[in-house]
Amino acid sequence: MPVIRRIREFLYRFSTLIAFVIAAAILLAVAPATDQLRGLGLKDDLIRFVLLATAIIPSMLGGLLIRLLVAPPDQASQSETP
Repeated sequence: MPVIRRIREFLYRFSTLIAFVIAAAILLAVAPATDQLRGLGLKDDLIRFVLLATAIIPSMLGGLLIRLLVAPPDQASQSETP
């Protein structure tokens, strides 16, 4: 199995997980609205949990985008063979 095909299949299968890791890292690094959440009385651990829970929606959209860019494995194999 060629390396390109393996990479494409890996990206297709783990697209949502990859997008979740990226979205969670960005949300935890930027940490939007932490001051407002602290003002409401939330502790740091609960704020991180809220940010991780919020990362689910962008990760679903990011996973969909990755799947659109990387064709399904069966469709990719059809396009590679002449």
